[in-house]
Order: sequence, then C-alpha cells, then structure tokens
Amino acid sequence: MKSIYWLRNDLRFHDNVTLREFCEKSSEGVIIWCPTPSFHRADSFRKAFILGTLKEFKAKAENLGTQVFLYREIAKNVLPELVAKNGVEAIFYSAEPTVEE
Repeated sequence: MKSIYWLRNDLRFHDNVTLREFCEKSSEGVIIWCPTPSFHRADSFRKAFILGTLKEFKAKAENLGTQVFLYREIAKNVLPELVAKNGVEAIFYSAEPTVEE
C-alpha cells in the first residue's frame, strides 16, 4: 500500500506506535513534515529544538531506507497534491489530544 506518514508533533522514533504501523502496513511510503501554526508562533529556541529533532529523526529514518521530506508550507497545501500525484492509499499520523500544548 502506498502511504504517507505525516509527522506532526510526535517526533519520537523508537516508541512511536503509529510510525510502527506505517512501517508494517506500507509497501511503499514516505514521511513528511509540515510546519504547524504553533511552530510558526514558537520562539527561536523552540524552533531550533524542533528542527534539530527533525534532523535526527530524518537521519534515522533514511538510514533505514525511508525518505523524509520537510516542507515549508502547511499540510493542507501539501497533502492533497501528494495524494493525488502519487496514488497514496493511506495517511498515517498520531492523534493530537489538544490543539495547543
């Protein structure tokens, strides 16, 4: 199954249940990250932390053979086009218990 794993705020690699499900169920897949409104409002220290964590996550995933794409646009502008162009059958993402931290 062609799939996308949409990284949102859960940037854990080793104990991420949804990421594991994506890996088990996808015959072909990529991981994407798009900035959220809270990322845009974050101060420079928080942004640097998030970007550093993304860099580590990307390195680990690509070391295991999965491509990771980091976008500058918000997900609602990116996901529909990716799905349409690539015949994506599923999008995996972690549920967000609240809108803001």
